[in-house]
Amino acid sequence: MLNILYQFNEEYAPYAVVSVCSLLENNKDVDTVHLYALLDNVQQSSRERLYKQVKKYGAGLTLIDAAPIVEKLKELGVNDYRGSYATNLKLFLSDFISDTVDRILYIDCDTLIAGNLAETMRMDMGGMPVAMVLDSMCVSHKRALGFRENENYFNAGIILFDVKRWKEQKCTEQIVTHLQTERSVYMAPDQDILNLVLRDSIAVLQPRYNMQPLHFVYNFKLYKKYWYQSNYYSEREIGESMNDLKIIHFFRYLGQFPWHQNALHPHTDAFDCYLTRSEWSDYRKKPTPNNDLVFKAERWLYKVLPQKLFLPLFKMAHEMLLARADRASLKNLKSSRV
Repeated sequence: MLNILYQFNEEYAPYAVVSVCSLLENNKDVDTVHLYALLDNVQQSSRERLYKQVKKYGAGLTLIDAAPIVEKLKELGVNDYRGSYATNLKLFLSDFISDTVDRILYIDCDTLIAGNLAETMRMDMGGMPVAMVLDSMCVSHKRALGFRENENYFNAGIILFDVKRWKEQKCTEQIVTHLQTERSVYMAPDQDILNLVLRDSIAVLQPRYNMQPLHFVYNFKLYKKYWYQSNYYSEREIGESMNDLKIIHFFRYLGQFPWHQNALHPHTDAFDCYLTRSEWSDYRKKPTPNNDLVFKAERWLYKVLPQKLFLPLFKMAHEMLLARADRASLKNLKSSRV
C-alpha cells in the first residue's frame, strides 16, 4: 500500500487537487493508494472536488480535521505562516496516523508527481524516523541557524515517515519540547524545526524525490559556482535523478508559482497540463499577488540578462529576503513572549 499525506487550507485546495491528480495518474500500477488529507478550514465544495479526484482513480481517502492541532500550535506560541497554520500540521503525525500505518509519504501541495512512488514504502531508511532531500538554496540560512557548512539541511516539501520509529523516538514530543523551551517562531517554521530537532536523525533521499527549481533552470556548473555545499549531491546524482524524476517541487521562484498569470516559473506548462485534467480544470489564474520591488526587479533582470550574470544577483536577492524574513520571525518571537 502506498500511503500519502497532504495538508492544506482553502487557499491551497486547488493546487493540492492538481498534485493529487498527477500522483494518481502516474501511480496507476500501484495496487492500493490511500491518501490522508489534513484540512485546515477547507470548504465542503473543495472537499467534494478532492473526493471526486481520488475516487476517479479508485484510491482511498481519509479526511482529518486539523482544528485540534491548530489549537495546540496556538497554545505553544507558534505563529501562523502566510496566514495559515497548515505548514506545521504534519509535525503532529503521532496525533492522527494509526499504528497500523507503517510508512507514509508527506507531499507538499506545490508539487507534481512524475513517477511511481511505491519503492518509498520499502526503501532502506537506516533506522531513521524520516528521510528527506537536501535543500538546494540554504547556504546562508543554515549558517544563521547554527549549522556547520558541511552539515545537512533538508527541504521539508517531501518527507518519508517511518511511523513506528517516529512514535518510538517520540519525535512529536521532542518537537513540542523544543517549541516550549527553545524557540517557537522560525522563518521556515516546519523545515527549521525538523532540521534542528532531528539534526542527526534524518536519512538522505535522492533528489529525484524532491527536484527543486534551480536544477531545471541552471546547469550544474552554474549552480555549483554560486550555491553548492560540500555535502550536497554530485553532478552525477543530479543528472541521474533528472532522468528518473519522481516528484517535482515548484516552490516560489522569482516571486511566482505556476498558478499565477504569465508566470516565469519553469514548471508552468507542466502545472497547466495537470490542471486541465484535474477536478479544478475551471480554475482561473490570478495576477502575481506579491508586489515586492525585489521580485519585480528579479523578473525583469531574468528576462534581459544571460544566466551567468543573473544568477549571482538572484542569490544576493534571495539571501537578502531570507535575512529579512528571519529578522521578522525573531521580532514575532519576541512579541509572542511579551
